[in-house]
Amino acid sequence: MIKLQNLYKYYNTNDIVTQALKNVNLELHKNEIVAIVGESGSGKTTLLNVICGVDNYDEGEMYFKGNETSYFSIEDMECYRKKNVAFIYQNYNIIESYTVLDNVIVPLMLEGISYEEAKVEALKIIERVGLQDRIDSKGANLSGGEKQRCVIARALASKCEILACDEPTGNLDSKTGDNIVKLIKEIATDKLVLIVTHNYDQIESIATRTIKISDGQVIEDYKKNEIIEENIDEELNLSEAKCPNKSILLFSIKNIINKLKSSIFSLSVLTILSVLVMFLLLVNILWHENNKYTPIKGFENTIYNRVVVYDENHDALNMDDFSNIDGTIYKNSFYEDTLLSFSIGVSKIGKDNKYMDFTIKGCFSPQMPIKYEHSYGELPSDENDCYILFPEETQDKYIDKMMTFIGEPINFKDKEISGLNLVLSGYGYSKEVSNLTFITPKNVSKALSKITVNHIDAYTFIDGKMVDVGHNYFNSNENKPIVYLTAPTKDIISNLYFKFNDIYVSELSIDEYKLVYYESKDVSISVMIPFDYEINDVFELSIYTDNPDKVIKEVEKLGYLVIQPGKGGIDEQSNDNQYAIVFIIVSVIAVVILVFISYIILSKLYANKIKDYNIFRSLGYTKNDMKLMVNFELVILTIVGILLSILIVLSLSLFIPLINDLMKNSSISVILLFTLLMIVFSLFISSRFNKKLFKFTVYKTFYREVL
Repeated sequence: MIKLQNLYKYYNTNDIVTQALKNVNLELHKNEIVAIVGESGSGKTTLLNVICGVDNYDEGEMYFKGNETSYFSIEDMECYRKKNVAFIYQNYNIIESYTVLDNVIVPLMLEGISYEEAKVEALKIIERVGLQDRIDSKGANLSGGEKQRCVIARALASKCEILACDEPTGNLDSKTGDNIVKLIKEIATDKLVLIVTHNYDQIESIATRTIKISDGQVIEDYKKNEIIEENIDEELNLSEAKCPNKSILLFSIKNIINKLKSSIFSLSVLTILSVLVMFLLLVNILWHENNKYTPIKGFENTIYNRVVVYDENHDALNMDDFSNIDGTIYKNSFYEDTLLSFSIGVSKIGKDNKYMDFTIKGCFSPQMPIKYEHSYGELPSDENDCYILFPEETQDKYIDKMMTFIGEPINFKDKEISGLNLVLSGYGYSKEVSNLTFITPKNVSKALSKITVNHIDAYTFIDGKMVDVGHNYFNSNENKPIVYLTAPTKDIISNLYFKFNDIYVSELSIDEYKLVYYESKDVSISVMIPFDYEINDVFELSIYTDNPDKVIKEVEKLGYLVIQPGKGGIDEQSNDNQYAIVFIIVSVIAVVILVFISYIILSKLYANKIKDYNIFRSLGYTKNDMKLMVNFELVILTIVGILLSILIVLSLSLFIPLINDLMKNSSISVILLFTLLMIVFSLFISSRFNKKLFKFTVYKTFYREVL
């Protein structure tokens, strides 16, 4: 079965080369029970490790069923060991957190069978070694003899042809040791059994062959019975037999449950980290959201999903270009950026029966914002319904006063407005609006067309500099806008401009406007659009969309200019912004420190599991199997930690207003981002731990246990 030919092994420690094996020539056969004896440090354990593929050799050749092994890669040798070698250790190397049943099931599930199938076979093997009464006992609760019986049962479950026993009775009393020796004899059929021992007398009765080692050389090879084995060369299948992922997942869950104290501590660390990371993430998102709703000056309707479109040359827009735009389009809705004074009903105050209007200023919008908080009443449905939205920062000042006015008519102070007939249906508040905003489905364009003049700003150029020109408004029945101009000279007429809402700019044409000139030292312009004055062409659009960024890109591709009034961007000179940037930097540093501390704690916890993981490897589980097992464990704990952290934050939000505000800004995408960050962190820890884990090879496991 195994042939060693001129085999040498060296160790290099601190630049000192030690010869561990020297010119070893042996042939080992199935059905042999080989006792390997010698003084401590003679090389007997090294010989066992080389034969079993736990350690490599430097010179010579080892043949297994006629196959050279010198060309084997690390992975090939793992596969050789996995399929052909089972181990019985001096210190048992039992998984102490597992039951006897689960310890025996571990190698069986490498074959890809289900847990239930493995359980049936494991019970038969356990009965064979006499542990049927200890099936559900944890490894840590077994006596030394019971542990060794469990290890023998596990070796039987692996169905390997080579059984490597490293001081199998070294930690047992003589009576228990004798029983284990008899058990090894019973299971030795059709196997090559290799026993390294200091107590030769105890195994002499079962040994068919004795090999004595001294200074790395075989000095005696005594055979009680000559074993004749037909030499049959077999082609080895070294392809990795991958353990099913579901089996790895099952053991990961068992590792978590069986080491409950360690798992709870790990879970606590991950939960605390999750809460802190979630809190910092939400704070930064809240800051971003607040900056997101920084309006552009000159606009009154700052609902975030409103996009204003106009032409760069201030020409009329081609409406065919906007047929595929995703959103609701309103034409020439200049009235949206007009502030109006209004009153709602009357309130009786005091004993003198005096009355006072509830008066405030606001602007119009035909659409609701995406984000708002409903307070009282109903959302607008009827044409005459009007819903009022307060800015979030002012809602406390007004919102409690509004309840009694539900169903009351809204009276506008501007006498020019007529025909609106709006009734208050309900009210709420939103961070998207910077002014009180009237939301109504009614087309108010005609009624407000006269007062849109309030949004015409006039300016001229004096000595090359743009100068704003003041203006007043008067009633007129003329069909053209009237410009009342007072200036030191009429020359200003040739250099006069006006603009709508800081967007639509056009040179003032004498043909289109009626001009009246008064000589004065002050420059003053008055512009008034009569009530029946209409703009037939479309110069400006308001588009309400659920995806402003997408619409902006599409409109820009069409060659138009576009503004999102509710998104003015970040004021880099603002002290608040500078503080926010500092806070973000501090947050990042804090997260890095938290991650580092958590990594150290979790690494220490997982260092205590190295022995268990090495036992899995010695039983045939590959590096990839073990990496996946560690990944599963940490990801499962992280997901539970994430769920707990969300529950904790939600609970705190019921009592702490700040956290409540933070949670309002959370969304599915935020939770997914947070989850992704935590899982990436857990995989990072797993990766780092796996690198450390595989520094401890199976050979080093043996080395630590034996020496």
